[in-house]
Amino acid sequence: MMSAPVATPTFSAAPGYLAFAAFGSLWGVWGAALPQIRDQAGVTDGQLGTALLFVGAGALPAMLLTGRASDRWGRRVPAAGVVSLALAGMVLALIARGPSVSAWRCWPWGRRPELLTSPSTPSRAPPSGPVDAR
Repeated sequence: MMSAPVATPTFSAAPGYLAFAAFGSLWGVWGAALPQIRDQAGVTDGQLGTALLFVGAGALPAMLLTGRASDRWGRRVPAAGVVSLALAGMVLALIARGPSVSAWRCWPWGRRPELLTSPSTPSRAPPSGPVDAR
C-alpha cells in the first residue's frame, strides 16, 4: 500500500530576517543615543537606569495581557489598542511640553547643530581672553 505524499508548508524566512534586522537596528541606534539622552534630560546614571528598569517592568505585564487579548479577540483588537495607546502618549507629550513643540524637533535629525558636536570638537568661537599679537 502506498501512502500519499504529505504536503509540507512552504514559507519564506526573508520577512522574519528583515523584521529582526530592523528591530536590532532600532535597539542599536537607541542604545548608542542613551548617553546623549541622559545629558539632555539632565539625569544621573542611576536615575536613567531606574527609568529603564521601569520600561522592562512595564513590558512584562503588557506582553502577558496582549497575548491573552490576541488569543481571545484576534490580532486586530490588540493592534488597535497599541495604536490608541501610542496616540494617547503623543497627545500627553504635546500637552506636557506645550503646543509650540513640533514633532520634527523630537526626532534625532531635527536637533540643533550645536547638540551634534562632541566635547572634543574644537570650538569656532573666538577666544575670550586677550590675543597675543606677536
